Amino acid sequence: LYAFEANKLPTRAAYEAGGTAFEQLIQTYRADHDGKMPEKLAFSLWSSEAMRHLGILESQVLHALGVRPIWDAGGRVQALEIIPAAELGRPRVDVVVQVTSVYRDQFDGFMRLLADIVERLSRLDEPGNVLASNSHALAVRLRSQGFQTATAERLSQLRLFGNEPGDYG
Repeated sequence: LYAFEANKLPTRAAYEAGGTAFEQLIQTYRADHDGKMPEKLAFSLWSSEAMRHLGILESQVLHALGVRPIWDAGGRVQALEIIPAAELGRPRVDVVVQVTSVYRDQFDGFMRLLADIVERLSRLDEPGNVLASNSHALAVRLRSQGFQTATAERLSQLRLFGNEPGDYG
């Protein structure tokens, strides 16, 4: 038996493998869609899978967004860093992430980092930032439906969904 450290997800190796998997996904998508990049992708995260592959699917999410983990000397993810658009060399891809209830309980640290980086990306003013343009369009639509500005802004930035704490249905 050994302890599993949830805050080491994704590992450096998983982040690299996730980058390769994401590139393969993009190549397949572009081949099927006349060379166009996807604007939004949906991911479903499961705790058992995350523990098995140490964060490859999570890394695909990060690569889609154009961000990278910052690890400490012990391999723990301390933060997520936005890759500058010039270095990224392609448009960011917006994401929607669904998590299982057990994932929510085991990987809350990663989920908090992901929610924070999505919020920052939704406000990042750069050409071709589809996440920001999608968030802005949704905020406008929510305000037109009567939501207060602050509430509309907060709701337009949400990309991570799961059951409420204590619900395992």
